[in-house]
Amino acid sequence: MADFGINEMLEMQRKLQDKYKDKWEGISPEVGKNKLLWMIGEVGEVIDIVKKNGPQACNEDNPEREHLIEELAAILRNPPQPNSITGEKFINNKSDDLESSLLL
Repeated sequence: MADFGINEMLEMQRKLQDKYKDKWEGISPEVGKNKLLWMIGEVGEVIDIVKKNGPQACNEDNPEREHLIEELAAILRNPPQPNSITGEKFINNKSDDLESSLLL
């Protein structure tokens, strides 16, 4: 996979959700809170890896790299409600703060 964009990420989430539909909680507004909390927990695990190993944790020769990638992938598996999110919504949801920070 040479390029991995928002649409590819969302499609992967949909496929994973379908594959594990009998094991995972469904995706709906009612369970969005739980998905968000799980995702935040996974972000915390990524933070712990980087805190303990520094930014070099992502280096190819670092033994923690696989663990870091595993936790980053777990973040993508816990979307709050991906069925209502499209790549276009991400692209069109630019704020002035984001645009001005990109100019720095």
